[in-house]
Amino acid sequence: MKVRVISTFSFAKLKNKKKAVFVVIDTFRATSSIVTMKNSGASKIFVTDNGDNAKKLKALILPDALLIGESKGIMIEGFDYGNTPSIFSRKSFKGKDIIFTSSSGAKAITGLKAQNNIFLESLLNLNSVITQVAEIAKKEEYDIFILPSGSASSIEKLS
Repeated sequence: MKVRVISTFSFAKLKNKKKAVFVVIDTFRATSSIVTMKNSGASKIFVTDNGDNAKKLKALILPDALLIGESKGIMIEGFDYGNTPSIFSRKSFKGKDIIFTSSSGAKAITGLKAQNNIFLESLLNLNSVITQVAEIAKKEEYDIFILPSGSASSIEKLS
């Protein structure tokens, strides 16, 4: 088993993607938001790569879903909430479906959509993710790929 850190841009060049476990890390916002919304009772969370696709998904398939996310750190017009995990810990999303997008984390997640073993890691679920990923990788003799989302040049504003 190998553990490698790769960029989301390098993902397309990987061979044998099916024999791997992927961990998306966006500790600042996206993965923390998703973990917090799930812990606050969200039924399902659908991740899209941009606000337009989120709005289309809501209009065509999930009219009762909440739209949550940001673009370049700013809440998207027409959305119910921006992308601030601390707010979600004070809300109840019990039984609600959510459509989520963000500038970097959501793009990293949607880039892996055809893969089987994807984990979203934040500081909130670090121990659980490490344990589960290690168990799968050891049992299946899979490599582990860690994909930090964003880049050194991307700076998100707090909304």
